[in-house]
Amino acid sequence: MYCKYCGNKINEGDRFCTKCGKSLKKQPADVRVNDTNAGEETMQEAQKRVSKPVLIAVVAGAVLLSAIVVFVVFLFTGIVKKSGTDKDVSAASEESSDIDRDVQTLFSEDSEDSLFFEDEGDPITATDKTVSSPDDGETDVAEPAAVEEAASEDEDAAKETSVKNTDIHTYEVFTEDITWTAAYDRCRQMGGHLARIDSDEENEFISELLRSKGVTGIAYIGGKREPEDRAFHWVGDDRRLFDYDVSSGDYRKYWLEGEPSYHDEVNGMQIDECYMSMLYKKSQDKWLWNDVCDDVRSLSPLYYTGKISYICEYE
Repeated sequence: MYCKYCGNKINEGDRFCTKCGKSLKKQPADVRVNDTNAGEETMQEAQKRVSKPVLIAVVAGAVLLSAIVVFVVFLFTGIVKKSGTDKDVSAASEESSDIDRDVQTLFSEDSEDSLFFEDEGDPITATDKTVSSPDDGETDVAEPAAVEEAASEDEDAAKETSVKNTDIHTYEVFTEDITWTAAYDRCRQMGGHLARIDSDEENEFISELLRSKGVTGIAYIGGKREPEDRAFHWVGDDRRLFDYDVSSGDYRKYWLEGEPSYHDEVNGMQIDECYMSMLYKKSQDKWLWNDVCDDVRSLSPLYYTGKISYICEYE
C-alpha cells in the first residue's frame, strides 16, 4: 500500500503516513452526506434570516401606501364638498342680490334701467317740453311712498321701466292688465299723468323707450274723446280735456292709417273707441297712435293678457 498524499509505502492498518504524517483513515460516505446536508440547512436558515426583514418591510410599505390612499381620498372628498357648498352659497348670494336689485329698480327714482340717448348729442327738446339725458341732478317725480302705495293695490302690477329727465319730465312704463281709466288713475296716484305727446322728438323718444324694453301689444297714452265728439284731446289732471284736437292737422302723421275709426265691431257688437293708445306696427317698425275702447283686454283675454302697457309722465 502507498500513501495517497506522498507515495510512501505504508502497511495495512497504519493510521498515519510515516513520511508526510497525513491521516490515512477514510471518511465514511455518510459523513460527507451529513456535511452536505448541514451546508444546505445553513443556507436555508440564511435565506430565512434574509426573507424575514424583507417581508416585514413589504408589509409595512403596503400599510403605509394604504394610509396615503385613504388620506388622499378623504382630502379630495372634503375639497369637493367644500367647493359644492361654496358654489351653493355663492349662487344663493347672487340670487338674493338680483332680487334686491329688482326691488330697488322697481321703486327707485335713480333706476339703472333708465333709457337715454348716449349717442344723440344735444338733449331732445319738444314744444313746451324738454326731454334730456339723465345725470345726477334732482328730478321732479312721485314720492316713493306713493309708488309703493299704488303698486300694493295690485300684486300683478307689471315691471316698471323709468326714464329720468333732469330738466322737466320723467317717463315710466308699466305693463299691467288694466283699463285705460285705471291706468289714468294709477298715474295720478303716483303724481303724474298718462303721457301727452306734442312733438316729433317726444314721440320718437317714447317709441324708443317702448321698443328697447320689448313692450308688445298696446300702450295707453293720455288722450280721449267724448262719445258724442269725434275729436281726440289730451286729458288734464282734473279729467278735463285740452282745447286742441290731437287727431287732426300735424298730429295725423302719428296715427295708424285709417285711424281713428271711433268704433270697432267684435262678435257682431259695435264697440265705441274713445281712448288713445300706441300700437306697434311690425311692417313699418313703428309705434303709431290708435283709438281703443276702455277695456281692451275684454275683447280677447287670451291675446291681450300681458300685452297691455301704459306710460306715466311726470312734470
